Amino acid sequence: VVFGVVSASTGLITEPYRGAKKEGVTGFAKGTAVGVIGVFVKPVVGLSDAFAHVMESVHDLAKDINVLEWKFRSNEKYRLPYVFGIERILVPFDQVDSISAALLKAHPIDKKIDVK
Repeated sequence: VVFGVVSASTGLITEPYRGAKKEGVTGFAKGTAVGVIGVFVKPVVGLSDAFAHVMESVHDLAKDINVLEWKFRSNEKYRLPYVFGIERILVPFDQVDSISAALLKAHPIDKKIDVK
C-alpha cells in the first residue's frame, strides 16, 4: 500500500518529465495524464496486492490445518470380544477364550481344516 502511494506521488512528477523529454509538449501532456491516472490506480493496486498476500497466507494456514485431509485412526477397542458357544449361545466371559477369539480375528486362518 505504501509503495503504491509513493509510486503514485513520484509518478505525478516523473511521468510528465519523461514524456516532455521524449516527445516535447505532447509527451508532457501524455505524461501528466499518466501521472494523474497513476495517483488513483497505483494505491488501488497496492491494496489489491496486500489483499492477495493476506489471502495467500490464509490459504497456506488453512491448508496446514485442514480437518478433511487428516487421516483418522480407527477406534481402539479396550475390551476383548465375547465368545459365542454351540448354537450361537453367549457363554460366560472367559479371558482365555476372548484372547483366542481376538487373535483368530486379527490373524484368520486361510485354509479350512477338516477335523475327523
